[in-house]
Amino acid sequence: MDYIAMVLVILLLVISGLYLILFFMIRPTKLKNHELDCLLYAPIAHRGYHDRTKNDPENSMKAFRQAIEKGYNIETDLWCSKDGVPVCFHDGDTKRMCGVEGHVKDMTLEEIKNLRLAGTGEQIPTLEELLQLVDGRVSLLIEFKGNGKMGIEEKAFEQLCRYRGRYAVQAFHPLSVAWFKKYAPKVLRGQLSADFLKRKEAGLGWAVRFAMTHLLVNVISRPHFVAYDYRGVGRYEPSSIRSLHGVLFAWTVPDQESADKLAKKVDNIIFEGFEPKK
Repeated sequence: MDYIAMVLVILLLVISGLYLILFFMIRPTKLKNHELDCLLYAPIAHRGYHDRTKNDPENSMKAFRQAIEKGYNIETDLWCSKDGVPVCFHDGDTKRMCGVEGHVKDMTLEEIKNLRLAGTGEQIPTLEELLQLVDGRVSLLIEFKGNGKMGIEEKAFEQLCRYRGRYAVQAFHPLSVAWFKKYAPKVLRGQLSADFLKRKEAGLGWAVRFAMTHLLVNVISRPHFVAYDYRGVGRYEPSSIRSLHGVLFAWTVPDQESADKLAKKVDNIIFEGFEPKK
């Protein structure tokens, strides 16, 4: 019996140690004085308030204007053009949205501006154009694309330093978030993630998918908030963020029923395809 008791105690200590290590790794940077309130007062429109069936393409100036008019905060994505200009575009590859083979990072701004979004007259906006349009009327959630080594963070931050409105940044790649931790620690930053063990994204090895799913990358990025796929916010990792004094967002919520179910689980939603309650 003494031997069994000793084994159980050792096993309990090992499990407790593993949990302590886990919570140390996923621990967010603690916020002070309601710093993220700017993104909590209204739902966040994913790529603007858009609807392709009504010729309102995602990440367009029209979609951004409609979000402002309805009082929603705005989420957008950033890539950098070949000549170093941050532009609001999600895929990088231009085929889906513009019907043209190519990648915005390989195009000059002039070439990008010749493209049209989803067969409409809408162009791909620059970050500067978005900032001028919003002008502090709603808050911005800016997602950085790429691998965290392309220099887009620095180029965007040069413009954001002159912006007087409220904003936060986020990315899937922890190095992109970590750039702000190192060079702009006062900027609110978030780690994007999902259950990548189920999603099996192309190009991501098992170890990377495991680390992303379990938010182990937080040890690199030390985010102020986590934005997790709404289908996985019930996992213990994202749900632990709030108990560790962090903020949790759910993306991309597709309908009011899902939003209602998430109401007590998350601090705000990033939505698309419907008009949520404020």
